[in-house]
Amino acid sequence: MKLFTANYPLHSATHPKKFHYFCHTNSSNIANMPKKLRPHHPHDKFFKAMMALKRTAIEVLQYALDPHVFRTLDLTTLRPSTDSYIDKNLSESFSDVVYECKLNNGTPVRLSFLFEHKSEKPSVPIWLQLSRYIFGALEDDLLQKRPYALTIPIVLYHGKEDWQKEVLGEHFTQLPEDMAKYLPNFDFIFVNIPVKPHNEIMKLDLGLVRHLFLLFKYARDEKKMLDFLWEILNFVSDSLETHEVTYVFNITIQYISFTTSLNKPTIRAMIKEKMQYDDRDWSKMSRLELLYEQEE
Repeated sequence: MKLFTANYPLHSATHPKKFHYFCHTNSSNIANMPKKLRPHHPHDKFFKAMMALKRTAIEVLQYALDPHVFRTLDLTTLRPSTDSYIDKNLSESFSDVVYECKLNNGTPVRLSFLFEHKSEKPSVPIWLQLSRYIFGALEDDLLQKRPYALTIPIVLYHGKEDWQKEVLGEHFTQLPEDMAKYLPNFDFIFVNIPVKPHNEIMKLDLGLVRHLFLLFKYARDEKKMLDFLWEILNFVSDSLETHEVTYVFNITIQYISFTTSLNKPTIRAMIKEKMQYDDRDWSKMSRLELLYEQEE
């Protein structure tokens, strides 16, 4: 299996960063590949590829944070961080995407947003995993002699098992209040995608978040992936640059190819049929059709 390297500007048009995303040399044959030959952790790879796009990170922050908190961010300073604080005990079950940002009032505070994706319910409590990461980041700040950064974890889950958010304090409910204050407690944002109703997701004005949630909601249900394929691909908006549309389109097709029996010719035929027989205005979506023509 061959990986292509995509030169994509994550946060500046003049400073491209190489980002590996899973593209097979002949994606029409991916559906027929034995599972053992398919890439490991396709959900995680797709999530990281989506989050490499700064616009996706902004939309996820806008969705997840309280509006008044989101408005305090200076998004011009938002940038991806290459730092990782995952120890060897977590490396098999934990992966991270980190963006750093400053406040828009000039306060010299460095915020670090940890976007964590889970396609399965972890065997280790998530609060324990996150605490290792948070304190690892603080220790690195100390070693590097820089101001401590506040880490705000955002966990996106789309696994099969029911999973409810839990924090450390829930395991010490019998402690007297004057003792409970010594717990190293912290909060995090938890988004359980499978339990979100389809209509609720479709009402989201954030096109890339809607796109990501729909894909993860139906990642294990090929029939529904087919039924809602057009809605999934309808992420194009006037605010997206052509290169951003191309990027998201390519990694989305690869993700669908790796997780279902669909292949590029099948998806292309469905798009053409939809555009031919549906009387809605598909002028924006025609950009996707153009992408297919360029790839043929």
